[in-house]
Amino acid sequence: MTRLETTITRTPLQDLGPIRLFVACDAPDGDPILNQRHIGSFAQVMLRIAHIPLVTTASNPNSPRLQITIRSLVASDLYSVYVTVELLDRVWLVRPANEESFDAATWRAFSGFMSTANELRSNLREHLGKLLASFMNEYLAANGTQSE
Repeated sequence: MTRLETTITRTPLQDLGPIRLFVACDAPDGDPILNQRHIGSFAQVMLRIAHIPLVTTASNPNSPRLQITIRSLVASDLYSVYVTVELLDRVWLVRPANEESFDAATWRAFSGFMSTANELRSNLREHLGKLLASFMNEYLAANGTQSE
């Protein structure tokens, strides 16, 4: 009987190509700090500074997705915030790969913090910035420095 062994040497962040960026936040509409558009802009700037290629869903619907999810609870003037940054990529559970695939997290980091309303913006940027920096460092380590 012949035995077939396969070794996967690719790291989860290696050879990804361009990625899509998504932000999900459960804050009420119009929240001036926990705002999807502002958070997305902050993340885009950080990723572009690191020369990580970004694309839109319309142009590349099958590209890996960097998902930023922010969950928050507010009690009086105190925010409890949980931030997750994860890379979702298409995976197949059968070989040979067929059309039936789904998105699964291949990289994930998270952080939680408490903050007053006055310090929320700076605390959010600090925690999200650290998570994005961790992703960017690992991405660049796996793929080398990118140039535009």
